Amino acid sequence: MPAYHYTSSWHLPWILASGALVQSQQRIADFPSPDFVWATTSPRGDITATVRDGYRLGIVKLVRLTFEETEFFPWAEVQGRYPEWTSQHVAALERAAQPQDIRGWLCRASDLPVSLAKAIDVRTYTNNTWRPVTDLEVRQATNSDGSEWRVMRLLGQVEASSRKVRRDGGFEFHGGAPALPFDKLPLAT
Repeated sequence: MPAYHYTSSWHLPWILASGALVQSQQRIADFPSPDFVWATTSPRGDITATVRDGYRLGIVKLVRLTFEETEFFPWAEVQGRYPEWTSQHVAALERAAQPQDIRGWLCRASDLPVSLAKAIDVRTYTNNTWRPVTDLEVRQATNSDGSEWRVMRLLGQVEASSRKVRRDGGFEFHGGAPALPFDKLPLAT
């Protein structure tokens, strides 16, 4: 059975440039370490995995990376594998995810190489059809304020995003457009 990791078009160029899905470094509430690389068996999507309002407004696209289910373990096994995840932690996370069906949740306690992805697909809110990402080339740009951007083509459009570290250790992403044409930007390193 396939496992799906959902993300956004603002996140995808950073994921591809790093070569892996990485565990979150953010510390929300008192959830213990490790945090996980998350996936689900649901092919429809996961509302916690993208910028929901931006998706509905057409600002950001939804991205789905497909892996083998064996790269993950079921969420139901988290306490047996990681006892630091208490019943209170599990219940709090499940409550926060309502009304989602958590039975398909999958976890991984280590980074996951993107090279193991069986497919990378994208869709927009106005066209609810998953389409393959055919160009995985990522370019980089630096803004006049020193901010770093990653840039790629998705569905025939140039997508660019920057990221900065938030107080909780996670990343905040912003979309935009590069000043130079895509082909003039250096490859991301």
